[in-house]
Amino acid sequence: MSSGNSNGSSGHNPNDETNTKQCLIVGTWNVRTLNREENGPSKLNILSSVIDEYELDLLGITETRLPGRGEKDLKNEGLLIYSGRTQDSNRYQGVGLSLSKSVKKYLKDQKYISERVMTARLSIENTNISVIVAYAPTNDKNDDEKGAFYYELSGAYETLPRDDIKLLLGDFNAMITSDASTCNGTIGGESPHSSSNDNGIRLTDFCTLYDFVILDTLLPHKIKGTWKWPGTSASGSKTVNQIDHICISKKFKELFLDLEVDR
Repeated sequence: MSSGNSNGSSGHNPNDETNTKQCLIVGTWNVRTLNREENGPSKLNILSSVIDEYELDLLGITETRLPGRGEKDLKNEGLLIYSGRTQDSNRYQGVGLSLSKSVKKYLKDQKYISERVMTARLSIENTNISVIVAYAPTNDKNDDEKGAFYYELSGAYETLPRDDIKLLLGDFNAMITSDASTCNGTIGGESPHSSSNDNGIRLTDFCTLYDFVILDTLLPHKIKGTWKWPGTSASGSKTVNQIDHICISKKFKELFLDLEVDR
């Protein structure tokens, strides 16, 4: 899971104790399932507990495996909006966005695009924020499936108001190179990977085209990993990859104050 602190309001003085909370804590997490039929009724309660533990205002959630589209009230009085499969009974993939009790009142609009992409728009005081939550095909999928995903993602982006702060959250199954010279301005040198996989190249190209910066490659932080391959490497150790990412419009990147990656 990746999470970051964003200063979502201009003119905030951190030393002024009369100010209310001005930072949004934003995260993304592949939960593997929120489907009650698969893991019992406690899965949403676990989600609420994690949200409270990290004090998350917004959490982009992937692989929910929830069918259909809609909203669910959370135990912590937050809100989950989700978009899953509608064309068949298969319960896999799925994306969602959780909003904390204090932030859900700012939700103005949401678009349930598919089981891989959804958007939401918030208006907080004088600041408008558009959020895309996305779940990319795994790196071993064919070019057609990956191309269809990025075509859908591009279409979602094109519907967003031009002047909004834009956040892109999700599991992109994308390993990003630490060589910042390959795409200056979009990535930095803080990735744990020496090279990008195919999904990493596709995500970097998308972010370059639409003026996003991949935050977790820019900010120094202790990386605990976001995914573990269930097998072992030749040396006998488990492989840990950073494949979940938080991206923000380049012109607003200074709003982010810190970022942490956790397993």
